[in-house]
Amino acid sequence: MENMSLFRTETHEGGTRRIKASYSLSGSILLALGNLKSTVTEGHFRLGMMELPWLVLENLTSDEDDDEDESVSYDSRLVEFYRETHRAFLAHADDRLAVAVFLQPLVGTDDTALSDEVKAAWWYPELKREISNRTPFYRDARRVLAELKERSRGERQICIADLSDTFRDVTETVYADTGHLFPNGNRIVAARVLDELASCGLVVKPAP
Repeated sequence: MENMSLFRTETHEGGTRRIKASYSLSGSILLALGNLKSTVTEGHFRLGMMELPWLVLENLTSDEDDDEDESVSYDSRLVEFYRETHRAFLAHADDRLAVAVFLQPLVGTDDTALSDEVKAAWWYPELKREISNRTPFYRDARRVLAELKERSRGERQICIADLSDTFRDVTETVYADTGHLFPNGNRIVAARVLDELASCGLVVKPAP
C-alpha cells in the first residue's frame, strides 16, 4: 500500500485512471470488457456457463501463484492510516459541530464462536480469506480508539465508542454477509449508537 494519503486513497487513484481511460475509444472498450468479465465471473449475478470455464482456467495456474495470493499478510501501516484519519475528523469538533467515532461490528471481530449457520453461508469462504487481516486490524483499531478517547477526555463535542461487541449475546441471525446487516441487526446497532450518544451527552434518549 504505497498511497497513505488521508484523503486520496488507492480507490481514488483507480477511479482517476478509469476516467482517463474512458476518454479514448480503446480505453472505453477495455473498461467495458473488464466490467463484463467481472459481472459474469465475480458478481452475485454471475453466470455458471461463464464461471465454470473461468474456474478451470484459474485452476490451471501454478500453485506458486496461488500460495502468493493466500500469503498476503496484514499491513500494520493500515492502523496508522486509521489513526491519522480519525484524528483529522476529531479535529473538526467545536462548539457548533459534534463528532462521533464508532468501530462497527463485523463477523469474526469479537470472541463469539461462529455458528453452523454462518459456516454454511454462501459468504463464509470470503470470511475465511478476510479474517487473517480483519482480526489484527480490529485489535489495533481498538487500541487506537482507546488512545483517542483518552486524549479527548473532557471534550463535550466528541463521542468515541467500540461497537464491535454489539452482537456478542445476540443469538438471532443479523449478518447478511461478512459485514452488512439484516434489518434486525441494523435496529440493534442503532439502539447501541443511541445509547452511546446519550452517554456522551450529545443526545437526549427518549423515555421508554
